[in-house]
Amino acid sequence: MNDTSARLRQTFLDLITIPSPSRNERAVADFLCSRLSQLGYTAHEDEAGSTFGGNCGNLIVTVDATVDAPSLFIAAHIDTVEIGDKPITPVQDAEDSDILRSDGSTILAADDKAGVAAILEFLQQLNEAPIPHGKLIIVFSVGEEIELQGARALSKGLLQGCEMGLVFDHGNPDEVVIGAPTKLALDITIHGIGGHGAFPAKRVNAAKALAKGLANVNLGQLDSCSTANLGLMKAGTAINVIPDIATAEIEIRSHCPKRLNQHLNETLEAIREGAEQTQTVCINDDGSETILKASAETHATTCYEAFRCQEDDPVVLRACAAIRARGGEPKTVIAQGGFDASIWNQTIPVVVTGSGMHGAHSLNEYADMREMMQGVETLKQWVNANLPVTCGLGC
Repeated sequence: MNDTSARLRQTFLDLITIPSPSRNERAVADFLCSRLSQLGYTAHEDEAGSTFGGNCGNLIVTVDATVDAPSLFIAAHIDTVEIGDKPITPVQDAEDSDILRSDGSTILAADDKAGVAAILEFLQQLNEAPIPHGKLIIVFSVGEEIELQGARALSKGLLQGCEMGLVFDHGNPDEVVIGAPTKLALDITIHGIGGHGAFPAKRVNAAKALAKGLANVNLGQLDSCSTANLGLMKAGTAINVIPDIATAEIEIRSHCPKRLNQHLNETLEAIREGAEQTQTVCINDDGSETILKASAETHATTCYEAFRCQEDDPVVLRACAAIRARGGEPKTVIAQGGFDASIWNQTIPVVVTGSGMHGAHSLNEYADMREMMQGVETLKQWVNANLPVTCGLGC
């Protein structure tokens, strides 16, 4: 292992052992500000955190141009999914020393601290061996894992001064993500009539109504460009209490607006039917019947819009050229996940590439240090004002 590889590895280890779940990125931001200061850079913090209840804003670093060349944007996010109270313990793979895993009880937080580590190493190497480049705007964003909140709050004026952007939030460093879907979040509330579990007369169980509806909701891979997931359900307070409220949250993603609407409408219809079919028949004193039913309340929110770059767009050509220049074989891909790039593409063209993180959001997450270093090399080529960008993937 050479000095730069060892340094990158240590930076990554330092980062992942600092908890930074969304809304609580302060500690890792302080670490970054200190490290950046040591490298001669000043990080400006914006007010993004205050817009979604976080304790930290986006960190913005400006690197002055060394030559007359277009300004470029670079980013990675510093928050992680929730990891609980247990600290992350990295473990070296028994068969491959370049693979780091968690101990199996937590995530590793390579999503996206692999990208953050790669950018820090890039800045270190930029100091050691200068590369001709235009002005660079580097953002370490917050709140990415909670519907891209930090990216949403970032000043558009900051982006408008840049020609294009590259986000490190992917696994394979040879891949360039040129598209991602629209995501809808569907909040469901079922209203029933609660009471004591031993006296079900004149009661309507909201949990039962929710279960009926969800049983007919399509989940998983809906079609070639659409997915749906049931992420949260909640009902009841005790085993002997008939719940009067039951809630659920579903996400639907699609690259096709028509299919997204279709899947949303089918989901809403299933939920409404589940409520409608959950009934209790009450016999009144005069012998007549009253039918009590559950009711459904739903609210759909667009979390972010789809983006799609074309393979001959300048941002794609530059990313592919950078990968090729460091010896890789670039490949464009369409992703099903969301990225900060989903927000930023509304202002400037932005693509996503990898820095060796795999198995994100799971206990099987791991990082490949070789791929992380390849991400560093991609970035050095990406900013190089002398990078030849003349043709696409077939070159």
